[in-house]
Amino acid sequence: MSISALLTGELNLQKLQTANSSPHWKSAYVKWQAVSVQAKSLTKSLLSRDYHKRPTLEQCLHHPWIAATPPQPTLTPVLRTTLRNMVKFHTTTSLKKALLKLMLLFVLSPEDLREVKEAFAELDTDMDGAVSLEELRVQLNRLFPEEQAQTALTAIASTAELTEGKLAYSEFLLWGCSRKGFTSIDVLDTAFKLLDRDRDGAVGQQDLKEFLYLESEGCSDSMVWEVLISSISNDSRGTFHFEDLGTFIQKH
Repeated sequence: MSISALLTGELNLQKLQTANSSPHWKSAYVKWQAVSVQAKSLTKSLLSRDYHKRPTLEQCLHHPWIAATPPQPTLTPVLRTTLRNMVKFHTTTSLKKALLKLMLLFVLSPEDLREVKEAFAELDTDMDGAVSLEELRVQLNRLFPEEQAQTALTAIASTAELTEGKLAYSEFLLWGCSRKGFTSIDVLDTAFKLLDRDRDGAVGQQDLKEFLYLESEGCSDSMVWEVLISSISNDSRGTFHFEDLGTFIQKH
């Protein structure tokens, strides 16, 4: 296929040159007007009658039109925000991650998750229903300096729950969701009611055991539960209340 055909979509341009007034020639001429100056320059040199003046393959590869780096599409605001959320999330404590997952699965509305779902669709370029570390790396490198992007990727890879080396949909939503969605009064209130199994206005050891599903794994040491609860509240009774939950989610 000729260069003319590649650039304009018109075949056999040389044959049409003898009929300058034909509709086909006029169509080709108009299309050539839309071709960039650099592309025309290289094409003209390749069509030179004197083969000494035609560029070599190496010269073609170094021509500005060939060597120019194509412009990269800009990161959408939604994807930019989600990536920043993911970079911050790896420092979150394990207990807070568990609480956030509770809110994500049972409390947050579709509208709360709309933006992070859009970001997931952008990142999942092979549309396999998960975000690979490679897909994530490409976008992180566009947002951060290379060293910072690699540090962030390493942190995510070492702390996220990966399935075959990929972030599954629900895990991605947890990492990429804006923290603001978890701190509204309505969301916190609903989450607290889910935790407060006996409806006594406080969350204690038994409530937390049932929520974390750890009792069946032999985690019977009360000291463990005291430490977990103390990370949320200093209440001497070993419980935490609604206000403590809100403070814990917002500060950590």
